[in-house]
Amino acid sequence: MATAVTGALPEPHLAPTRAPSLAGRAVLAAALFVGFYVFALAIAALLLAVVWFCFAKLERAPAMIVIPCALGALGILWSLVPRYPRFQPPGPELFDAEQPRLFERLRVGNNGVGLKVRDHVIHGRLLIHWIVNGLPDRPRRGPRGSGIAVRRPQAAACARGARP
Repeated sequence: MATAVTGALPEPHLAPTRAPSLAGRAVLAAALFVGFYVFALAIAALLLAVVWFCFAKLERAPAMIVIPCALGALGILWSLVPRYPRFQPPGPELFDAEQPRLFERLRVGNNGVGLKVRDHVIHGRLLIHWIVNGLPDRPRRGPRGSGIAVRRPQAAACARGARP
């Protein structure tokens, strides 16, 4: 027959811990960033060393070892090359000479907030929103604290008592 343990387990002593500092987090992020590339380069070098060993030291290089190692090393090295997505404009590009009324309206709105208008803009939803509704009276924090000034017309209409 098994006997049951009736005593309560002692609670482990938990010392209060401090959150890591911002500098500590930055050092950790940099170390992980560099460590990823060092680790990937080490694996690629090891695979290329296997390929070199097969060709240099063996009379006949086994294809079942050389081909996967060479392709794996090339795949790892190719994945380390950064790729930057090309900018795809969300709409047509508009110039000051072609659309003088539009740019005059943008200048009037931007002078109120102290911004300079460029000689061209890209047509998009935000541009139309600013032209129709005007620039926001006061910039508010955008989605998830991004700092982008956002004006939500439905929220403004509800605040005034109107239905959106």
